[in-house]
Amino acid sequence: MPPPLDYAKEKAVQGAVRAMIRGGLVRTAHDCSDGGLAVCLAELTFGNGLGCEVSLGAALASNPGLRLDGLLFGEDTARIVIAYPAQVASQVYALAAAHGCPLHELGVVGGERLLIRANIGMPIIEAGVAGLREAWSKTIPAIAGS
Repeated sequence: MPPPLDYAKEKAVQGAVRAMIRGGLVRTAHDCSDGGLAVCLAELTFGNGLGCEVSLGAALASNPGLRLDGLLFGEDTARIVIAYPAQVASQVYALAAAHGCPLHELGVVGGERLLIRANIGMPIIEAGVAGLREAWSKTIPAIAGS
């Protein structure tokens, strides 16, 4: 079962992300409501073909009792992945704090692969961006027969 909707957290997250976008700090933002964090990260790579390398260690450590599958595929609310240039990180963190919005740095954008690690070490998900895009775009038509 997904956790209940936390209206205060949702308002804080939405307010912070909107302020970051209005301030020109964020290059992209994508919610985790359709497939969870893993799907969100994959979909973020499709637009420009850039991959990313992510470590979930801090997010897992700050949420005791959260299972890895819940973090990767849970569709709970108030989770938005943003990408921003490194030089504006302090401004991004300041806006998040001003709105009371939790913020966890997950990783960096670049390369042609999506790598997700639970902590330092072997990836738990590793795939080429081109292969992810193809699988994402062709799966439903293949199942539906169209």
